[in-house]
Amino acid sequence: MDDLLILLVLLVSSRSALVNFADAFQIAVLALALGVWLLRGGGLAVAFLGFCLASLLWLSLHAFLDNAVSARTWAGHFLRPFTAALVVGCVSRPLDRLAAWVVRLAVLSLVLFPLGLILPGLIERLHALTPEALRFVGGTMVGETLTGSWRRASWLVYTFSPDRPHQNHGFMWEPAAFGMVLALGLWARILSGRYRFDRANLVLLAAMLSTFSTTAWLGAMASAGFMLWRHGGGARLALVYLLPVLALAGVTLEFLAPKIAAEFSAGYRPQMQWSLSRMASFELDMAELAEAPLLGQGIVTEARAPRLPSNNGLSDFLVRYGLLMSLGALALLLASLHRLYRPGPGAMAAFLLTLTIFGWAEKFLELPLFYLWLFAGFSAVPSPAAASAEPARAY
Repeated sequence: MDDLLILLVLLVSSRSALVNFADAFQIAVLALALGVWLLRGGGLAVAFLGFCLASLLWLSLHAFLDNAVSARTWAGHFLRPFTAALVVGCVSRPLDRLAAWVVRLAVLSLVLFPLGLILPGLIERLHALTPEALRFVGGTMVGETLTGSWRRASWLVYTFSPDRPHQNHGFMWEPAAFGMVLALGLWARILSGRYRFDRANLVLLAAMLSTFSTTAWLGAMASAGFMLWRHGGGARLALVYLLPVLALAGVTLEFLAPKIAAEFSAGYRPQMQWSLSRMASFELDMAELAEAPLLGQGIVTEARAPRLPSNNGLSDFLVRYGLLMSLGALALLLASLHRLYRPGPGAMAAFLLTLTIFGWAEKFLELPLFYLWLFAGFSAVPSPAAASAEPARAY
């Protein structure tokens, strides 16, 4: 049952599995977690209770100052962390189990992904055979126009995309998001002392590269760079020799340096009428944050001025939650990691760098998966995880 709950947290965070029934799926996972929690007599972390009190105060201030009230939005705000808190309250070693499941899903993706390269017609056929309820296109609605969409079909543990067969989506809604989950699985292993290039870590890195996502490749480079540095000796020398190779790859591969340069040079332009780049999103988000830096603009979108949706996960979180709630979430994450692993400054800096890379591209900071990280360090369930963390502390 422990493994099932962790797998369900991953799937409900995928924005792909049962995506057309997302609310019902979220409630069903919450109900199952609550049932197991009650049967086992689980506890709730003090950190979660503090999070709830801070959220209630913050939401109340927005309701009073901006008349920003939405029962549906408020319920969603609490459902996701509550799901994670219940799982942490009744499952032993949640992040270890998370890493194990991510490795299994990565192996599955590396078996299925080549099919799209070798037999693109098969992927098209599988998409057509998938029930309509399990298919989705995503994208952004601007007026009556759907932009940035591509066809996808979720088979729960893998997402087929006939329009992007050259990118590994894994079980997530898009390749970069899959890279984010792979990175979290990898760092759950690194921080617990399993930083060597063993079979599981190599599988995770290979799956990150198979996404052919700019964000995932940068995250893989940051993670592998720390692993080499942590090895010491000859591995550090290998890192020095690899730097020119990585620099050459970055310059020549179209989805790395050229794409990044174009992203930052474009900035925001009024003619971006259909969608915003991540840099443009950042600029607009920071302008909105300046209007309400401490409390942010809130999560009730009806109370905000109309604008294109942000495509920058970090700045979107900042502008909606403000500095107080954002810094509180960061403090909670750092405290959770310290209680679990006691990582040194180097490991913590590399992990936060990796999170920042993915946060720039993906909105994952409100998923149950991320809340699992916020609360895992405060679990009352006996766990030997911290005992294996000694190798990470020196760095």
